Amino acid sequence: MSGCPDKRFRDMPWAYEVGLLDDDDRRAFELHIIECPHCRQDLLQFSTAAGIIDRDAEIRLKIRQLAEEEASPILSVTKQKPTLFGLRQPAYLPLALGTIALLLVFLLKPWQIQIRPTQVARAVENRLAIMYFHNMANEADPQQLGDIVTNLLITDLSESAYLEVVSGQRLYDILKILGTTGERRIDRDIAQQVADSTRAELMIMGSILQTDPYFVLTAQLIERTTGEVIAAPKITGTSGEDIFSIVDRLSAAIKGDLTLPVAAGLELDSRVADVTTHSPEAYRQYLEGVESQQKLYGSEARGHFLRAVELDSTFAMAYYYLSELGDPDMILKAEEFIDRATRCDRYYIRSRKAALDGNSAAAIDELQNLLARYPEEKRAHYQLGAHYEVVGNNELALKHLQQAIAIDPMYRLAVNYLAYFYDRIGDYEQAILTIDSYIRLAPSEPNPYDSRGDIYARNGKINLALASFKMALTKDPNFPASINNLAYLYCLKQQYIQADSLNQILAACADADIRTLGRLNLQFSTVQQGQFALALNNLDEGIQADLADGHNTIYTGQKHLLKSRIYAELGDFENAKSELRKHMENLYELYPKSRTHDRHYLAQLLAEGGDPAAAEKLALELKTDLEARAIGLDYYWYAAGCIALAQGNPELALEYLGRISEEACGFTGQFMLGQAYLKAGRLAEAVAVFEPLLTKLTISPAYHSIWNVKVHYFLGLAYEKSNWRDKAIDQYKTFLNIWRNADPGLPLVDDARARVARLEAQS
Repeated sequence: MSGCPDKRFRDMPWAYEVGLLDDDDRRAFELHIIECPHCRQDLLQFSTAAGIIDRDAEIRLKIRQLAEEEASPILSVTKQKPTLFGLRQPAYLPLALGTIALLLVFLLKPWQIQIRPTQVARAVENRLAIMYFHNMANEADPQQLGDIVTNLLITDLSESAYLEVVSGQRLYDILKILGTTGERRIDRDIAQQVADSTRAELMIMGSILQTDPYFVLTAQLIERTTGEVIAAPKITGTSGEDIFSIVDRLSAAIKGDLTLPVAAGLELDSRVADVTTHSPEAYRQYLEGVESQQKLYGSEARGHFLRAVELDSTFAMAYYYLSELGDPDMILKAEEFIDRATRCDRYYIRSRKAALDGNSAAAIDELQNLLARYPEEKRAHYQLGAHYEVVGNNELALKHLQQAIAIDPMYRLAVNYLAYFYDRIGDYEQAILTIDSYIRLAPSEPNPYDSRGDIYARNGKINLALASFKMALTKDPNFPASINNLAYLYCLKQQYIQADSLNQILAACADADIRTLGRLNLQFSTVQQGQFALALNNLDEGIQADLADGHNTIYTGQKHLLKSRIYAELGDFENAKSELRKHMENLYELYPKSRTHDRHYLAQLLAEGGDPAAAEKLALELKTDLEARAIGLDYYWYAAGCIALAQGNPELALEYLGRISEEACGFTGQFMLGQAYLKAGRLAEAVAVFEPLLTKLTISPAYHSIWNVKVHYFLGLAYEKSNWRDKAIDQYKTFLNIWRNADPGLPLVDDARARVARLEAQS
């Protein structure tokens, strides 16, 4: 038996090979054998016999019968509470003695099975692990031909319904765990560990022997358990033959060395260029984009994908990734060229398109269908987690996020999202533990520190948030997210010079998207200080600058949204509605099929502006759309609550606003809920809502700046009506201090001054 120091895994090798572990325990063991030579050796000893057991129904039936006769199950796993990364600790019941004896006979018997080079290879479960090809023609490999050949071959072979190929992403993940990320020359020992950890019966190692005047590729098909080379195809190209054609020929040769069902020969064998790109340089840019995105360097990744589609305007998956990186309309191009994508990638494209259309149910269905065919696609699990959170199913959201991380414990994107997820469901402690694990994964990258700062800010720990954002900028002084977040906190602390200096950096950035954000953020200071006339003028200038850039982003529309907030504060509801509609038009241009954006706020403006009938009509239309898209009714409850409040019915408003989940409408929902409690005379509840808004901060766009300040005024009202005179005075004075340089004639400023004078006169 195994000499493994961890007794939890000692009995796992045989159970793993016979196929008796569930998915979670299988993944836990696969991660374990990467680091444990004892279990890896046992696995190698057991695997040949286990393969026979696996294929021999009579033997398996006899083992089952013996186990049943002795009333002891072959394997019993007690499910325990998932750990942070979703791995469960297995607890095994002892095997029946007869079963153990029979297993030992079968597992230890010298079967003397040999696979000779003349034999046709047979892969258990037809699973292959393809290692990075070594470019022997040029060790520096400046064109990254080794990566290109490896990924093209994985893509080509994965198109067969009769093969299970370890994905390029899975290979990358395992090499990360082994500490060999970035190394493209993989020796036999590393290759063996990769194959063992993925249960691939065959591993393929290859080399690029020559690139000029024609390509020469060679590969070795190696049997995992014996290490024997069972086939060694060599493909010699012709002058002018491109790398895609060479990979197609190598793929065909490899499939010819495998025993596949007769039906496999009837499959339509697409050329790999037809499901990727015909441009080697476009493919290289695409691979670099994927790698940059894995590191959460979004701007860098976007640049690679943009160059990829410049080189090949039909590159479907490059468009797909661009749709995730600030250009959502690019999904229409991905959909247009979906026939130029692999079977797996088509699921992603359709799911993304459905999500952008607001159809979460269809997006989820596509990803579920994808996982039925490709169960180790961690990105599908991650996206399912996000979609299930959107539809309010936190249990399934957590399950899929944990599954994504179980597949790849170093999956930064999923770990980052999971931390935010825990925070959104109110588990701050688990959120910080998770984000700290992200920092351990990527201590030299800025994003984990930025995320930790965001979570600190959301929980009122401003000094810790400031320190974390500053730490992020020591890792990358130009990291836009941390510059943005740090500027926002400086603004809240009324350190306007520091805030403006950071936002100027954003506004001068070479990236057009970030420039538009910077122009918006520069109004943090003016709006928060109640300098609305100046803010309106600056926003107009910012919008003109955006147009001059010829670049439409969500931040251009948010400038109109901020103008709408200002006009509403000034009581000019016609201009408020006009600016909001411009913002909505911008969103509809970016997200053509979605029609739910900010209609809840338009309904609020209609009601507050004296047109309740139009407001109610719009709210009901919104409700119908939300029900059709199965994404929850929070925005309808917000609209209905604001309409009731505007009509002087705070109790009805509370009925609606009280149904909103805090994570759905965030700060705005809580702000309106607090006002409803205040107008209903339910002062304790009003205080309970308003007080956390002073400390639990969302790193939000500038259009919250007005309401952030007004929280002090409304909390002062709640304290005053509760006869808490000193607390009321403190809040009014805080409000007046922030708006000490505000435009003259603002009603709330005059009212707050009068209240302070009256309260102080009572002492």
